[in-house]
Amino acid sequence: MTEKDYLSIRKNVLMSMILVPIIPFILSLGIGYYSFTNSLENSTIASMKRIVEDHRMMIESFLAERRHDLEFILNAYSYEQVSNP
Repeated sequence: MTEKDYLSIRKNVLMSMILVPIIPFILSLGIGYYSFTNSLENSTIASMKRIVEDHRMMIESFLAERRHDLEFILNAYSYEQVSNP
């Protein structure tokens, strides 16, 4: 064999030693990226749903209190009208 043949074999071996480990590495990077983004999206959506639900409950509570206040004022005003003709 000539030196040119050895150089060709050496080049092929070197390329295969570089390419073979890169393929699983790229696959694991892709799977990790997909898992991370999916997990991040799910946790963000769950957090936003919880915040929206808490705000909804606070608004409902506020409106119920205002309604009770208005009913109290209405009842007090009606009672004064009946008591003082």
